[in-house]
Amino acid sequence: DLEVIARASSGDEAIRSASGRRPDLVLMDIRLRGLRDGIQTAEELRDRFRTPVVFLSAHADDVTLRRAKRSSPYGYVVKPFKMSDLRTAVEIALERHALETRVRESERWLSTTLRSIGDAVLATDLGRAVTFMNAQAEAMTGWSFAEANGRLVEEIVRLRGDGRRSEIRLPIDDAIRDKITKAPAGELRLIDREGHDRPVDVNVAPIVEQDKPLGAVLVLRDLTDKRVLQRRLEFADRLAALGTMAAGVAHEVNNPLAVIMANLALLEQALVPDSWPRAPGRES
Repeated sequence: DLEVIARASSGDEAIRSASGRRPDLVLMDIRLRGLRDGIQTAEELRDRFRTPVVFLSAHADDVTLRRAKRSSPYGYVVKPFKMSDLRTAVEIALERHALETRVRESERWLSTTLRSIGDAVLATDLGRAVTFMNAQAEAMTGWSFAEANGRLVEEIVRLRGDGRRSEIRLPIDDAIRDKITKAPAGELRLIDREGHDRPVDVNVAPIVEQDKPLGAVLVLRDLTDKRVLQRRLEFADRLAALGTMAAGVAHEVNNPLAVIMANLALLEQALVPDSWPRAPGRES
């Protein structure tokens, strides 16, 4: 059921009331008391509180309608009206506002998630123009989203293969056409805006809504830390191999060395006079 929680005769009064009560919907006339008319009041309610407004007015001239459209109303009912028409307009407005609120919340959640992950994420339209970048993509490419928005993705994401001078073209068209994730072959290096490069892993996936392609999303993973860890592991493996070899060499040396030491001990006993045997009854 619908309930009227407040009435206001001026725009300023309506804004004060909305600030405290936060109504789900405002029915607004174009002509109000005071300096602020209904259209200006509706714009203020939209900008400050995202409050949906349905206009009730006897004015339906072109100038008034054009001004009213700029305030993004959720309905426009011309006086005189039937209660059934007003109720229909109110229910549609409430449903539309609830749907838009859910969409905004989903977009906010998705944006927060994309900005929080460690990989660089970019989105493009069908013309390969950049439409989204998260913070990691800005850091890795050296471009801010404000600068990159609308530019061709190849200008922002420059890739080269190891040992190659020519840049690699992203398989965006292939991903969209085949509707599967694509990845450029070989070892890749991302060239940032300053000309510095880093090893990366790249995947390109299509953005599809109800079987209709809308663009593509790119995910770039920085492999620098992985390469450093890999080099450390390789170094550790070499040290382990060297230790094993040294232990083997020591073992091979110790065996004959033990024989030599034993023989030297026997030889020493043979050469020391006190160790020689004496004839009975004879003194030295």
